[in-house]
Amino acid sequence: MKYNSIKSYMKDKSLTEVQLARKFGICQSFMNMIKNGKARPNPDLARKISGITGVPLLAILYPRKKFRA
Repeated sequence: MKYNSIKSYMKDKSLTEVQLARKFGICQSFMNMIKNGKARPNPDLARKISGITGVPLLAILYPRKKFRA
């Protein structure tokens, strides 16, 4: 299933930021910043997040813009 955002993926899968951060090997505070568009992950991490969550890569790198899933 494709998702428009990390938030929608987390809600659908009933995951916390801590659980998702552990899955990607990052701290919870950085996961929060990525999820809220306050930090941009490096390209390798962005691809990993996209591959696991189904969120489009551009939506992870540019979360304030609207992209279709």
